[in-house]
Amino acid sequence: MSRSIYPRALYAFYLAAAVPPGLALLLDAQPISLALLAMGCLYYASLLGWARQLHDMQLGSINLRFENVELVDQLSEANIVAEQARQNAELARDAAEAGTRAKSRFIATVSHELRTPMNGIIGMTDLLQRTRLEPKQREYLDAIHDSAETLDSLVNDLLDFEQLETGKLRLHKVRSNLRQAINSTVT
Repeated sequence: MSRSIYPRALYAFYLAAAVPPGLALLLDAQPISLALLAMGCLYYASLLGWARQLHDMQLGSINLRFENVELVDQLSEANIVAEQARQNAELARDAAEAGTRAKSRFIATVSHELRTPMNGIIGMTDLLQRTRLEPKQREYLDAIHDSAETLDSLVNDLLDFEQLETGKLRLHKVRSNLRQAINSTVT
């Protein structure tokens, strides 16, 4: 009787159970019968109030259960989205790392391929500078030699930058002559 899901059924049951004895007590009209009738009415009223409270608590519990199911579903969806985002981030990181490795291999290969002929040019211009040349020829040879050394320096800088990017190179402070660097660039 206290766990009625449908309170109207409980009210009908109490009404059917309480009216015949209540009428009998009322018709008896004795003081004790009227006192029993009053106490019975109070008892049934308290039972109905208590049943109403239990019914409200059960409805609240059912509503909370549905809300919890919704929250669990939302949390599951959020976890799925978070897992997909994590997987996408891992794929992007792997792709970026693969790109970095490919770039490093390319730079190492290209710099080696550039450095080999560049060393040949520098070596040959060093040998030619030790020979007897006309002033105009020496000027051209010096320009070729300086250009080759500058290009070799650029290739070295490219390799240094790659090593710096991968954490294999540490920077050191060195003195440099800015005026000489500018003059060698201009002439």
